Parts: sequence; structure tokens; C-alpha cells
Amino acid sequence: MYIFAYIILQKRGNRTKKKKIYLILAIATIIALSGCGKNTDTPNTATNAGNPTISTGTEDVKPQDTTTEPETNEIITEPETTEIVTEAPNDQPDGSNYLTIENNVVIKCDPAATVIVIPDGITEIGGYAFWCCYNLTSVKLPQGLKEIPFFAFSACTNLASIEIPNSVTKIDCAAFQNCSSLTSLAIPDSVTTIVAEEKDGNIYDAFVGCTGLNATYKGQTYTYENIGDIYTVHNY
Repeated sequence: MYIFAYIILQKRGNRTKKKKIYLILAIATIIALSGCGKNTDTPNTATNAGNPTISTGTEDVKPQDTTTEPETNEIITEPETTEIVTEAPNDQPDGSNYLTIENNVVIKCDPAATVIVIPDGITEIGGYAFWCCYNLTSVKLPQGLKEIPFFAFSACTNLASIEIPNSVTKIDCAAFQNCSSLTSLAIPDSVTTIVAEEKDGNIYDAFVGCTGLNATYKGQTYTYENIGDIYTVHNY
């Protein structure tokens, strides 16, 4: 467009400089205005509740929310529990693990014992060894035992059966005191002394308190009422 105007001006000469200038300005103005019809809007931005939106003149585009919540790795551990298992002491068939034995002598018996078979080789039982073993129901004494000492089975109120070997020669005073469940007893002929102690007019015999007793000894049967006939009384 500018070239065409220039050519026209050259042909007409330099009539007037002002006409040239006006013509050029007019052409330039027409060219500039011809582009005004185009949409030259520039994007603008606005904020809405803290999240920016972009306006393009035709639609609003909301940017993606790229906020991520922090990960939490919570490790839950249960407290360790230790179960304590205790075995009953009577894990031997003869109940010998209830016995405290030192130098072939039974020193004491656990009160939880119910059935006891004293092992062979035991030659002695200590005084009070089975005292107050309330759960004890049956006892077998070993061959070779010589004596059932004082208060050996005193207060064994559930003792119903005891086997005495023919090696025993002596049953001392109060050996079976208050064994109220002892109703049947075989005393071997080897026994020569059943002790009863008299003190201040009172007699403390081997079977005191055994009110239901029926004992056999040397072919005779004795009850609680007359078993004193075979006692050896010691006076103190």
C-alpha cells in the first residue's frame, strides 16, 4: 500500500509537500484501523475463595488441586504377653516328687500330695514328716523301714489307707493322731512296740483321735475302744 502511494506521488511531481504527507498519513490510518476488528482481549485473572481462576473470555478454567495430604504410617504393636505355665508337682505316678528326701530320710511331704508310694531304699521317716497333709488319702511305706516316728502322719484327716511293711518294729506316740478317716489297718507281727505317753494324767497314744479304727494285730481285731490293750505306756 505504501509503495502504491509513493508511485502516484512520483508521477505527479512535487506539487505540494503537504499533500504527500496527508496522503501517507491517511493510508497508514486506514491500514491500522483495518486490524481493530480482531479480538485482542488478553486473559485476566480473578480470585475466588482462595483458588485462582483463569478467564479466557469464553470460559473459566479452574486449575487442578495438587494439594496432597501427608502420609501417615501408624505402626500398632500389641504388648507381648508371657504366659507362665506351672505344672502340678504330682507328675510322678508314685507321688515321690512331693517328698523332700535327704540321705535316704523323708524329711517332709508337700501338703498337696494325695497318693504317696515311698521309694525303696528309704530307711527312715522324720517326725512330723506328713503332718497336716490334709489331701493325703493313701500311703505305701517301703520295705526296710524300721519305725513310724512321733506325729509322722498326725492330722492327715483324709488318710484312709496305709500299708505298713513287716520290717517296722515300732509305732511311736501320736504317729496317726486324728487320722479320722483311717478305719482299717493291718499292723504286722513285726511290730513290738506301740507307744502311748502318759503326762499329767493324759495319755497320748499312737492312734489318738482315730475313732473309727478297726486294726488287726497278731490275729486279733482291735477297735478304738480297746486298742490301748496293746500299747506300751511310757510315763513322763
